[in-house]
Amino acid sequence: MRSDGEGGLGGRGGKAIASTASLQVRPESPGSGWVRWVATDPGRRRKGLARAVVVGVLELAAQAGCMDAYLETRTDRLAAIALYMQLGFEPLVAEDWEGGSAVSASHVVPREVWTRVAGALRS
Repeated sequence: MRSDGEGGLGGRGGKAIASTASLQVRPESPGSGWVRWVATDPGRRRKGLARAVVVGVLELAAQAGCMDAYLETRTDRLAAIALYMQLGFEPLVAEDWEGGSAVSASHVVPREVWTRVAGALRS
């Protein structure tokens, strides 16, 4: 991890990077890691690459002393949300959020939105 609190991993598939993710540890919240820039080449998806790089970033977070991890994604990225939930991430629901963590109010989503996302994941 760099001294500025950033670190990253990438998986090569031949000559091109097939999947990538990075870690950000913010100075105002050094015990929390943010998983950033998770991406996989569209032609290489469904092969476990995103899982591998996210797990690797979570390991970097643990090595950096992070006690919790966060990430942000759009609610229409169902495959990504399913992966993140399998890895133990939970949605931050506005009505349940109490504040006081590394997450600002702009990162929580209304319950009705997560209800729709959960329904889409089940179908």
